[in-house]
Amino acid sequence: MPSILVIEDEADLLDDLTTILQLEDYQVSGASRGHEGVEYAFQHQPDLIISDIKLPDLTGLELIQRLKGDPRTSKTSIIIITAHADPNLQKACLAAGASFFLQKPFDVEKFLEMVRQALKAGE
Repeated sequence: MPSILVIEDEADLLDDLTTILQLEDYQVSGASRGHEGVEYAFQHQPDLIISDIKLPDLTGLELIQRLKGDPRTSKTSIIIITAHADPNLQKACLAAGASFFLQKPFDVEKFLEMVRQALKAGE
């Protein structure tokens, strides 16, 4: 069963994403802060990390750089979720190593397809 870490500071969205993924039979863990998520990822090495771009303690770019800069998580696929429609931000995240960039609000089926693709890419 693939393991997924969701890093999201909005509690309701964290709960929603966790529930959606668990219903698809993924093993899901959550973190509400960037540093907490990074430490969890280093310790548990999930198959996929899904993170909001705007966290209280780290930006999405900082999070990507830390994860991609460590051998324990350098190959882990990352999906960045954001409410911002800035194409430069999307390019920066993808250039830093994010696998996918998803804009809020999003369709659940599109989200799940992106999760499947990211997991397949990380195999």
